[in-house]
Amino acid sequence: MRKLITGILLFIAHQSFSQCEFLKYIKPQDTDSIHVYPSKYFYNGKIRNQTGVYDPIADPIPPSLVSHYGLDTLYQKSVIGYCFSFYFDKQKSSLGIGIGVTDNKTKEFSVKLFHLDTQTDSIKDRIEIASHHEIPGTMKETRNAIIMDSDDDGDLDVNIMIDLTDYEELTPFADNISGVDGYTYAFRNDSLVYEYISRQVWFAMKISH
Repeated sequence: MRKLITGILLFIAHQSFSQCEFLKYIKPQDTDSIHVYPSKYFYNGKIRNQTGVYDPIADPIPPSLVSHYGLDTLYQKSVIGYCFSFYFDKQKSSLGIGIGVTDNKTKEFSVKLFHLDTQTDSIKDRIEIASHHEIPGTMKETRNAIIMDSDDDGDLDVNIMIDLTDYEELTPFADNISGVDGYTYAFRNDSLVYEYISRQVWFAMKISH
């Protein structure tokens, strides 16, 4: 009898530890694709925020979640807010969470994607998927993302395209590094696997979705 009670207590302790805190507050979207841009993004069928500065008051993150996942430590000098969430897989064991981050000093806005294991309630990956950075007279870089099933395996993947404009002219001592580059984080075996994608593939995905 004592062994049975101990087993039940251990099971209850494991269940409470394994429960994903994020899912207590926010319900993930049921979607097959999400387009994420640094200056605007779609949420609930409408475009939110044309300025590029995320308004955390519109979608605040509960303080308990901020501290639970260490967001206050990761982004100490920034304002953070919730953008979107989705399941990578049909089993709903892996969760993607889009967090908007506005730097208090530069006022630059970016979207970070957190890959969360719903069974252990632990962060497995953290990726910047949308941002815009500019140094006047030097360079500007824009990062966009399309989250979709790009390899037809039934799971969502993260596809990112970076457009870099180098204002510096080509010299014998330095190259002009302007160009467009793309890569994907394919979701496989509960992990995000890095792979290169061409500009042509990116635009094909953008047009089809």
